[in-house]
Amino acid sequence: MENSTNILNMERKTFYLFGDFNINALSNNTVDKRFINNMQYIGAHKMITPPTRFILHQKPSLLDHTYCNDFVHELQPGVLQYEISDHHPIFSKNST
Repeated sequence: MENSTNILNMERKTFYLFGDFNINALSNNTVDKRFINNMQYIGAHKMITPPTRFILHQKPSLLDHTYCNDFVHELQPGVLQYEISDHHPIFSKNST
């Protein structure tokens, strides 16, 4: 993953990265923190911050990620409170 993000950073183009990476952004796990730090290092900010995955008898987690390095366009990310699976759907819309 680091090679891919380094390529995105070197190209100096706007990018959006969405996915279920099975990395909990709410965790203090070293591997999880390394991924988050790498994204910050290349100038990408996390757009979704509330938990997106809920399992009975476990702490909520944030496994569904959205990152971008676009600070010009007003994007409005969100989490739909729709229990279609153990993950809530995420979205991002352009505010213009």
